[in-house]
Amino acid sequence: MSILKRYMPSKVKDFIYTCNYEDKDHLYFICDLIYRRRNSIKSDLPYLHFTNIPREYFTNVISNWKVFNSDIQFLINNNVVDGDDLFIQGRKCKGYKINDKFISTIDSVTIDKRTLIKNIIKGVNTQKQTEHLKEYKKHFLKSFKINYKDAIEYVESLVVKDFYQIYNSYHPNTPLLPATKTDLSYIQHMFESEPCADKKMTYGNLIEKYNYYRFSIEVINDGDLFFKRNKTNLRIDTNLTSLKSDLKKFIIGAENLIQIDISNSQPTLLYFLIKNENINKKEIQKYKEWVLSGKYYEKFIDEYYISTLKKIDRKKIKDIMFCIFYSKNDSYKYDKEIFRKIFPSIMRWIENQKVDKHNKLAIDLQKVESEIVIDTICKELTEVEIKYYTIHDSWIVNKDNQEETVKIIKREFMNKYNEIPDLKISGL
Repeated sequence: MSILKRYMPSKVKDFIYTCNYEDKDHLYFICDLIYRRRNSIKSDLPYLHFTNIPREYFTNVISNWKVFNSDIQFLINNNVVDGDDLFIQGRKCKGYKINDKFISTIDSVTIDKRTLIKNIIKGVNTQKQTEHLKEYKKHFLKSFKINYKDAIEYVESLVVKDFYQIYNSYHPNTPLLPATKTDLSYIQHMFESEPCADKKMTYGNLIEKYNYYRFSIEVINDGDLFFKRNKTNLRIDTNLTSLKSDLKKFIIGAENLIQIDISNSQPTLLYFLIKNENINKKEIQKYKEWVLSGKYYEKFIDEYYISTLKKIDRKKIKDIMFCIFYSKNDSYKYDKEIFRKIFPSIMRWIENQKVDKHNKLAIDLQKVESEIVIDTICKELTEVEIKYYTIHDSWIVNKDNQEETVKIIKREFMNKYNEIPDLKISGL
């Protein structure tokens, strides 16, 4: 490989291209890595936020740490990159983001420095895998592709549609009509010319939303695929696991694929974790009925309304459940009290798990998930030569393999837990 593509906002690319700095490829690499790390985190948080990046992610490529310090300091001194300077040994690494004044649609650059190219690619996909995951990795790296043209057109139309809604809410007396020619350059113009800081950042977030989607599409189209097993939670992380759900339909061959999900998976996995714990049996039975019926979120929505007289949707309830399960014990107290009224013993057990480390329960649940999904069921799928992709708690297989895949999933859950979760099957 003689060249390697990296991505960053076009304004950053232009600045680096015209600046007086000797090793510009280093600057390109750093700015790309900040974008790349942010895009590896599938999140609905605002797009303009700091991303924590361990120092070794940079120095594994720019091996001379003094040179890296000069590189990153140059970008910070010129207000290209912002750092949060929040470093806590063993707990938090520094966070970085591209400075707001450089917000613009992303563009590609090519890295020409051979030693840099070598260092970038040498650690990619070299992690050793178990036998059945070797087959999955081989299949993924060979077969995972995206319909580039349609995916890009979809993202552009999605962002323009959002722009109409935002613009017209700000200008109700002079709305833009759908027939008005609106493209990404016009959104960029509105961002740069908007005097109100809050509105300006709304337009900025819209551009960054476009970049977030487009970045995922570009790297897949480049064949820049990654396949890693997370050493902490044992999950398999790939370009697919970080891909926004509405882009899955553009996977090549998507029309022949179906996705099999564990219904209300995180609450269900919690049940398998606590079913034999010393917890009130009536509560466990009630919780079991909720999760194994696949109606956990719907039932919690009803209970939430009874307690608060507020109607909320399924997405909001899922967000609340993640806060209950994974946040620090002293946060989100209002929502946790509602859960406590329904399942007091389970809430007490959850809190006990998070006394020392609030992320312990999250890691434990992800390990339960990985053990059954990856180490057990995926292994069986490999044994019978069914090709698949995974998204943590779900499997994507060819429609022709649906019946046999479901059979294997149910059998292995029964073997391990003596119970079967509800499964949801859908097209991509």
